[in-house]
Amino acid sequence: MYSRGQMVTMLAGATVAATPGIGSAQSAAPIRIGVSNSDPYMVPMFAQDFGTFRNAGLNVELHPMTNGAVIMQALAGGALDIGLGDVLQLVNAVHHGIPFAFFIGGAIYTNKQPTQILCVPKSSSIRTAKDLEGQEIGCINLKSFSSLSIYEWIRKNGGDASKVKLYEINFAEMAPALSRGTLPCALVGEPFLSAIKDDVRLLGDTFAAVAAQLYINCWYASRDWISRNLDTARKLRGIFYETARFVNAHREQGDVVAIESKYTKVDVQRLRAVAHNLYATSLDSKLMEPVIEAGLRYNYIDRPVNFSEIIVNV
Repeated sequence: MYSRGQMVTMLAGATVAATPGIGSAQSAAPIRIGVSNSDPYMVPMFAQDFGTFRNAGLNVELHPMTNGAVIMQALAGGALDIGLGDVLQLVNAVHHGIPFAFFIGGAIYTNKQPTQILCVPKSSSIRTAKDLEGQEIGCINLKSFSSLSIYEWIRKNGGDASKVKLYEINFAEMAPALSRGTLPCALVGEPFLSAIKDDVRLLGDTFAAVAAQLYINCWYASRDWISRNLDTARKLRGIFYETARFVNAHREQGDVVAIESKYTKVDVQRLRAVAHNLYATSLDSKLMEPVIEAGLRYNYIDRPVNFSEIIVNV
């Protein structure tokens, strides 16, 4: 077991070694990062609470928002500097002339430990993909990889995806809606999935219909911000990856769980049973390829992607 002080020391030491000049005085200009209250967004929250940003001389502000689409809108409007978004969202932004680029890997889905599952109430008569035809399905964002994965799962399991309607709803609101019966089905993500597992029936792992492993989302900024703040971008990359390595290896550590509970408002004991995403320690275009292929199939993106359009190596 590590104390909070030991965590800070380990992370600070590793990050200083990885990023020259990281021990300089704290920057006066805030770095505004958009986050949300679900597992993929947690890396900067851990780093903030460990004190790693402060020790690196970075003045980081975390701005909680509803979902990736809202974060992207805020970043496009200049209210944020850095956001977390899925590959399809960023590709569409770039194809529409908004010069965003990924520069830090985010959360990785693996079929060995799915963190978003299609759920129905225990009493539901829905048993198959075909049973979803004519039904409304709750999803965190209507134009995202999550919504696309629902369509792909339905298609691959014998249903007609054109006959379902998606409804945008926050993860935290999905459980009450399923329990009340006001929503017949929802793609629920952790840590909320584990919190309601006794009240719902698991219908399917929709991400697995796309690939066994892929990026759920990655961290991005405008190309202009990255070019003007290259040293800061490199420091952030080092901090994110060292924090990811530590948290990946210590998800059951008491203080790690306590920080996640603080931000998600999910009870510590429930969090100990949660399936977690693997946090990336590099930026790998291969984990974007299956998302892009599926996006082209469903016209979520209008043309193939050159990775140099959407990735900046800092």
